[in-house]
Amino acid sequence: MIALARYEPKVRLTKSAAFMAAQVGVMRRVSNRCKGLAGRYGADESISWNEDCEAGGGEKAVASYFGLYHDGSLGNFKAADVGELQVRTRLKDWYDLIVHPEDKEEDIFILVTGLLPNYVLRGWLYGYEARQEEYWDDPAGGRPAFFVPQADLRDIRSLEPIICRMFCALSERRQEGWWEEEVEAEGEELVVEVG
Repeated sequence: MIALARYEPKVRLTKSAAFMAAQVGVMRRVSNRCKGLAGRYGADESISWNEDCEAGGGEKAVASYFGLYHDGSLGNFKAADVGELQVRTRLKDWYDLIVHPEDKEEDIFILVTGLLPNYVLRGWLYGYEARQEEYWDDPAGGRPAFFVPQADLRDIRSLEPIICRMFCALSERRQEGWWEEEVEAEGEELVVEVG
């Protein structure tokens, strides 16, 4: 039997997309600083600016690849990064997927590597798949988490039908009128921004 190589699409953001992704990172960092919040998981504050900008780039790359909207989830640490997807951006091509102990088991985690504007979508796993004892590690010292090697990730193509089902279900719910009912019940105006 011949094993097929895992498909790892490369995404190059346009200059304007890269700028918008970096702006998401800057807005996150400024928002967190104004709230007095330190870098998450013990991250060094001196590199948090860079990490936030690259995270915004990785999220934009996933959104662009799958044709999804990316809003940046400003100020909401519990929100998914893109649609219902969690994106973990790592700067080095050989780095592992990181999943933290408090991350949800049912969430989908996508590993993206690279630097603005060039990214590679390496693969994905559900949280419960990543939360295995064999992946538990603390390579940086003081920041233990689950570190899943790229070789153990699912092929990114296998995520496409799952995303389709997610958004088909959302589309069906909208057609059934749930959106309008919620807006009317709350007495709010529905505003859709596209950018």
